[in-house]
Amino acid sequence: MSQPDAPPAKPLYFKSRRRSSAFSGLSSAFIPRSFKICEVSINLLINPPSERCPVVELHDSAVDVKHLLNVLYNPLLFSEKTVTLSFVAAIVRMGPKYEFKELLAAALQRLTDENPTTLDEYENLTNEDGISYTSTRIIHYRNMSFDVITLARENGLLTVLPCAYLRAILYTNLEQLLDGFYRANKPLITLCFEEQRICISGQQKTIEAQWTHRDLWDWLNSDLCADSCTDKDSCVQKKKLLFRNLVLKGYPLVPFRLGPDHSLRLCVACQRHHANIIAQGRKKLWEDLPSFFDLPPWAELRNDL
Repeated sequence: MSQPDAPPAKPLYFKSRRRSSAFSGLSSAFIPRSFKICEVSINLLINPPSERCPVVELHDSAVDVKHLLNVLYNPLLFSEKTVTLSFVAAIVRMGPKYEFKELLAAALQRLTDENPTTLDEYENLTNEDGISYTSTRIIHYRNMSFDVITLARENGLLTVLPCAYLRAILYTNLEQLLDGFYRANKPLITLCFEEQRICISGQQKTIEAQWTHRDLWDWLNSDLCADSCTDKDSCVQKKKLLFRNLVLKGYPLVPFRLGPDHSLRLCVACQRHHANIIAQGRKKLWEDLPSFFDLPPWAELRNDL
C-alpha cells in the first residue's frame, strides 16, 4: 500500500528593504537587480510577503540564506576571531552565485588558513604532540575534516583538500571512515563513498611512503651515531628500541610523526641528527601529499570559484 504524498513544505520568507544600510558596504550586483524584479515566487524567509512586496525565488537552503542575511545586516560577524563552519559554508555556496566577492574572499581565507598548503603553516597549527590540531578561525568540533572535505569537493576548493584529507586519516579509524559518527543533537557526519575510497587509499599510500624513507630506518636500525656522539652505547640502544616500537606498535600509521616522542633522550648530537632526518622526511611527505589523495601537485591546485 503506497504512502500518501507528503504535503508541500511551507514557504519560508525573509524580507529585505531596498534602502537598508546592510548592503552599502558589501557589493553585489544581485541585490540591486533583485529589487527590480516584480513578479517572482519564493520559498524562503521569515514572514509571508505582502501583496505589494516583490518576491524573488531562491533555490538555496533556508539556513544558508539566514547566514548570508545575518552577515549582510551585521558585517562585523566576519571580523570575529572564530565563526561556525556552517556560516563559512553558506558564504562559499552562495557567494559566487550572488556575486558577494568580498564575503567569498573572507570565507575562503578562513578555510585556507585552517587548511594550509605549506608544511610550515601546517606545523604551526599542530599541537605540541605533533599530531592533534584545534582550529583557530573556525569553531572546532570533532572530525570537522569530514565536513570540510565535503564542502571543498562540492565547491571545487582543491587547495583545501590535501590538508583536510590528512586530518581525516589522522583522527579517525577505518570504522569511522566507513560508518561516520554522531555528535550530540547533530545528524550523522559521514563521507560519500568516493571520499571514503580516497581516504582509505590515501592512508595506505602515506604509510608506504614512510616505509620508503630509508634514511630514517637505516639510521634507527644501525650502530651509527652522530660524529660528536657522547654516549654511543646508550644512543644505539635507544635508537633500536624505537625502531622495534615503530614496527610492533604501528607508529608509522601516523603520518608526519615518525616516532612516539619528540625527544628520544639521545645525546644532544644524536638528537639533533635524528631531528634533521625527521624534518627531511616530513618535507618529502608534504611535497607528495596531494598525490596520495589523487590530486594534482601543490603548484597545480586551484580553487574553482
